[in-house]
Amino acid sequence: MDMPEPSMPTQGATPAVPESLEAVRDILFGAQMRSVETRLQAMEERLMREQSQLRADLIRKIDDLESRARDEFKATSDRMASDRARSSEESRALGTELTQSQRDLEQRHLRLQEATSLADAEIRDQLLMHASATSHEFARTREALSTDMAGKHHELMTKKTDRIALANLLAEVAKQLGDPAPTGGDDQGDLNGVDHNAGTAAGNDHDAPG
Repeated sequence: MDMPEPSMPTQGATPAVPESLEAVRDILFGAQMRSVETRLQAMEERLMREQSQLRADLIRKIDDLESRARDEFKATSDRMASDRARSSEESRALGTELTQSQRDLEQRHLRLQEATSLADAEIRDQLLMHASATSHEFARTREALSTDMAGKHHELMTKKTDRIALANLLAEVAKQLGDPAPTGGDDQGDLNGVDHNAGTAAGNDHDAPG
């Protein structure tokens, strides 16, 4: 049980404390003071232990947090390095593929140009051959037509000559028939009519085409 503390002396008074009073105070309050001091010391020690424990727990938690942070940072760095390496590899592979595709396209373009050139040359040769064959056929046809026309002309000229000869023969006959002396007016007129008709026929045969 706590006992009331004695009142302090007023300011300005300096009374002397006898040793008996100290002894009485120690008898009255000494056990309680020692108990309080013991409890305070135990509380202080407990607070120090708890503080040390809390500090140790805090340090351990901080170390764990730093360790996890380092591990996470290392894992993130490794993952980023792996992604960077994979991206670089994919970029190189894509570049190689694009280069190969470009080469393939260039080769296809060259082959297409060669095929086009060959096709153009073949078509040109075919056109030249067709033109030459057409020209030769036209020349043969013209020669055949010229030969045929020459033969027809010769035949017509032969027929025309025969008609002229026939007309001359008829004229000669008519002339011979008209030479004897006339016996009468009617006979002379008949002969003149025959001579005129023969001359007319000869003229017509001479002017007629073959």
